[in-house]
Amino acid sequence: MSDPTEDAAYAAFVEAAWSRHMAVAVLLTGDRHRAEELLQDCLVRLYVQWRRVGSADPHAYLRRMLVNGNVSGWRRRQREQPRRTTFSPGTRAALFRLLAGQPAIKSIGDVTDSLGRPGTALALTTADRGDGAGESRLVVDRGTAELLCYEFRPQGKSEPALRVTYEDMGWVDGLGERPDGN
Repeated sequence: MSDPTEDAAYAAFVEAAWSRHMAVAVLLTGDRHRAEELLQDCLVRLYVQWRRVGSADPHAYLRRMLVNGNVSGWRRRQREQPRRTTFSPGTRAALFRLLAGQPAIKSIGDVTDSLGRPGTALALTTADRGDGAGESRLVVDRGTAELLCYEFRPQGKSEPALRVTYEDMGWVDGLGERPDGN
């Protein structure tokens, strides 16, 4: 837009309608930050269409843009997130047999991770290649085949020198966020 009166009408609309449409966006997204982003994106697109929409009902048009934008964002996030799968008992057994059957990998058996969750440990012993000899262990949940814990035990030590325990796994939108557990 280049008409100053249309720009002023748009600015007045945004100022008057911000809180009302922000509330709608929060209800749609369930998250204040995502709602603010959605509303800002829709307002930018509305500005481009203002000459055509401004004389009609811009509130209804913006509400429809919010709904459509939220649905599009939801679909995009669904495509980006991998699906969690639960392996059948037969598949899990086959995977464990395959891993345990590898010459360098041995099955330690049933263990618990540092959070007390039961799992099966598989170990790989490595020779010293400059990065230290020792045993790498994976603790895997028997029910879901998800990785629970990774440990590295230096040669001759019973306690791990490194332990990484995974409380939950999944994709997140930013640092510090937790996976949603889908």
